[in-house]
Order: sequence, then C-alpha cells, then structure tokens
Amino acid sequence: MLAVLQGVAVACEQRGVALLILPAKVNGEGAGPQQPVMNVLPHAAVDGIILHALSGCDDVVTIARQRQVPLVIIDQPRPRDVALVCIDDRRAAYEIAREIVQRGHRRVAVIALRGDRSGRCGFMTQERIVGMQSSTSRLRPAGFMAAFAEVGIAPEAVPVWEASESSEAAGRAAAEAILARSGERPTAIAAMSDRLAIGALSLLKERAIRLGTDIVMTGFDDIPEAAIHGLATVRQPFMQKGEAAVKAILDGLDPCVVPLDCTIVRRSSLGEPG
Repeated sequence: MLAVLQGVAVACEQRGVALLILPAKVNGEGAGPQQPVMNVLPHAAVDGIILHALSGCDDVVTIARQRQVPLVIIDQPRPRDVALVCIDDRRAAYEIAREIVQRGHRRVAVIALRGDRSGRCGFMTQERIVGMQSSTSRLRPAGFMAAFAEVGIAPEAVPVWEASESSEAAGRAAAEAILARSGERPTAIAAMSDRLAIGALSLLKERAIRLGTDIVMTGFDDIPEAAIHGLATVRQPFMQKGEAAVKAILDGLDPCVVPLDCTIVRRSSLGEPG
C-alpha cells in the first residue's frame, strides 16, 4: 500500500534520515524476488531495514537478517525474533464478520486472499485454509469462522474461494463461482480485501442483485474506492504502520510485536442492523 510507504517517508523526513526503496515483488506466480533487491540488499550502505508484506519472499528475509542491522517487518512474514508491526488480522476479521451475523445472516461465503504464490484459485478445503503459508491469509479466515461459529455456522458450511490475486478481476471471478454453486445463494459475502469485494460488487450490479438487501458485502483495508462503492470494511492504519516501523528501527526496539488498532467502517453494503 502506498500509504505505508508514505508513513515511512514522512517519519524518515521528520527524523532527518535518508530512505532507500527496493522493490521485491515477483515477476510471475511462483517466481523468486526480482532484481535489484537481491543484488543491492546484501551490500547496501544502510543502518536499518524495513520489509513490508513479503510472504513468499524468504530469500529477501534471509538476506536482511544476515545484514546484522536493525530489522523490522510490517505485516508478514512473522518470525519470532524480529520486531513486527501489524494489526490483529484475526480480531479484525472477527469483528467485521460479527457485523454480518448480527444482522441475521446465516448463509455466508468468503473470498480469500491467496495462500501462496502457486497461482491457484478455487474453493478451499479446511485443511488448506489452516495450512496457508501467508499469515494474513490464514488469520483472517480464522477470524471470520470464529464469528460464524458463535451463531452455529460450521466452517464446512461456508464456501471459501481462494483468489489468485487481490484484484477486482479476481473478486468478480470469485463471486461468479460462489453464485454458481448449487443450493441456496448466500446472503452475505466477506472478502479479505476491498479490491476483491469491489470486483464482486460489479457482478452483483450486472445481475441486478441488490447490495445490502439481497446480499451484503464486506471488504478489508478501506482503500479510497471503498467509500465510493458504499463498501463496509475494516480500516487499516496504513500510514501509522510505516511510522511505527521507522520508530522501531531508530529507537532500537527489541524483537516484539507492535500492534496497531483497526476500525470497522459501516456503510450501505452491510445493510441495516438486525
């Protein structure tokens, strides 16, 4: 998220320190980290390293740890001996799912983030959900299911579609697959990102399915487009993540978890309270 980078940049400017940015995204599903990060990171003249959302890029994490300089990770991965800045993904997902069940919904579905870089998409078994490599992809469904279980919804009764990426196209494909399932149509869909939810909303609109009435929808992140679509969601403190990571680096924070709070944003896609 650009807001995380903005938070890092602002905090660095306030502290009077320089910032070097290296992309570490992959060139394709299943590929390793792209250059220049693998060439530059081992030798860069830096006094500290911040890694952001690098699940599946173990080589980058390994090199960063070998540098023997202060290291902070934002979101994931989550090794126990490195300072971590993150939200409580499980709790946040639980809270937004409670909003769904408190409105009386019992036929629910989930659009999940991908669990690894295999490019796989499709309905997930419980074994795959709990075995996800990505901590975010593992913890958010756990939070959803905890809230559903409180009103008697068994995990096996909840169709969970694993999206190949967090995009509107993937969200639309997920919604199409969920609606095509045999049996009663779900009255609520919880998506693990706003991008996925907004893509699903486009399909509902095309099929004249009334949002907030026929189906309620929730997202996660609260990107600017979420408000435009009336999407109820979890608001993440993106800028604060970046700021907290810089503080942890410069203040010499010992390995620990720096938790940040989220906010539930209720909008029209959630329908009326029960």
